Amino acid sequence: MKKKLMVAILILSLGLNIGIIVTFGHHWFMEREFRKGPGESRWLKDKMKKELNLTDEQVKFMEQDRAALRQEIKVIREELQKKRSELFTQVNAEKVDNQKIDQLINDITQLQVKVEKGIIGHLLNMKTHLTPEQQKKLTAAMQKGPMKMRAEPGFAEEEHQSR
Repeated sequence: MKKKLMVAILILSLGLNIGIIVTFGHHWFMEREFRKGPGESRWLKDKMKKELNLTDEQVKFMEQDRAALRQEIKVIREELQKKRSELFTQVNAEKVDNQKIDQLINDITQLQVKVEKGIIGHLLNMKTHLTPEQQKKLTAAMQKGPMKMRAEPGFAEEEHQSR
């Protein structure tokens, strides 16, 4: 009886451990993919190259421009995190300093504007290296948004009109 109980406990423990490992692995993978963001995963880059029919020179330019943008945005996001942390500290303080809160909100807003301007600047740089046909396809893809671009088999304007 004791032996059967021990075997059952070992099997249950093994199952639990495997479940935990799989769960952590899944979360680690998903977090890694999420942090990459739109346009950074190999799958999306390859899809853009294929769908937009990009040349090797265009791909090289876009990768270099995207790397510069990523670095610029990384610095801004770090600053955003500091400002948000400071804001929550102010909000949770016993004596609330509304003037300081307003200033932090304004700082956060300005940092978010910098991120948006950086992204738009990147898109405008991309456009200067695309043909008119490639620009149309990119515009159609952007109008759908990054998550829809990932979910659908093709993002060219012509494919959507035929569905």
